[in-house]
Amino acid sequence: MKILVFGAKGYIGSRCLEVWGDQAVGTDRKIYSIEEAVKEIKKYNPEVVLNAAGVRGKPNVDWCDKAENMGYTAFGNVVLPILLAEACHQTGTYMLHVGSGCVFYGESPDPKGWKEDDLANPSSHYSKCKYAADLALMMMEHIGIARIRVPMDDRPYAGNILDKLLSYPNVFDIQNSLTIIPDMIDIFYKIMNQKGQGIFHVTNPGAISYRKIIEYFQELIDPNLKKNLVTPNQALQMGLVSAMRSTNIMQSTRLESIGINMRPIEEAADQSIRQWVKIKQKQVGTV
Repeated sequence: MKILVFGAKGYIGSRCLEVWGDQAVGTDRKIYSIEEAVKEIKKYNPEVVLNAAGVRGKPNVDWCDKAENMGYTAFGNVVLPILLAEACHQTGTYMLHVGSGCVFYGESPDPKGWKEDDLANPSSHYSKCKYAADLALMMMEHIGIARIRVPMDDRPYAGNILDKLLSYPNVFDIQNSLTIIPDMIDIFYKIMNQKGQGIFHVTNPGAISYRKIIEYFQELIDPNLKKNLVTPNQALQMGLVSAMRSTNIMQSTRLESIGINMRPIEEAADQSIRQWVKIKQKQVGTV
């Protein structure tokens, strides 16, 4: 299976390319029209496309909610996926679009968590843009949408939730769904191999609290490590975030329906955190 990855220099795109090796090629070309997208796809002639391009903001997603950045955010997270989807339609190419679980806020009516066909309730500009793309793409026959949630990798990186939590003095005290990056890369490949259509929640089953991750840090790095645990509402009131952040638990029912399973979050997180600590300690001698 030959894969073309848009967003090759981003974290998700580069990690996928690293694992898929000779089967994949990446592009970081800026796309502003369907014609440009068609030209890029024909240049590589892939069997499938992974759209890992998008705007998430730096240093964090609050950047996307600033008035001066909203247009750029909307283009990268709404217009670009639609351009690529139509280009894939014209070239007869399947596309898997990387979406976000941040479109859900709070508890689901179902105690097990939000399902793929649930109506989302986005609050921030970023999450509204991600949901707008989902709504535009979800009925297209040649498109799959893989929603990920709070990426956790087994290696250090600025966008890894482990690096973020270690550096932040204030940490949300709430249960969340997470996506373990090595598992995600494998699941992306399996969805593309089946040319799965519609929305898939690519989150490891179950949920984990950031408090639990801090406890891992205390066990493996520093027993005296202290963090200020706050709720999302407290963080907003304290001015730690500019808009309410998404926290949720998601189900992956559609993955299971096509015979794809992910490791439970407890097992996957335990392995990822321990491996992350080993690599971090080798890099700097101590964390």
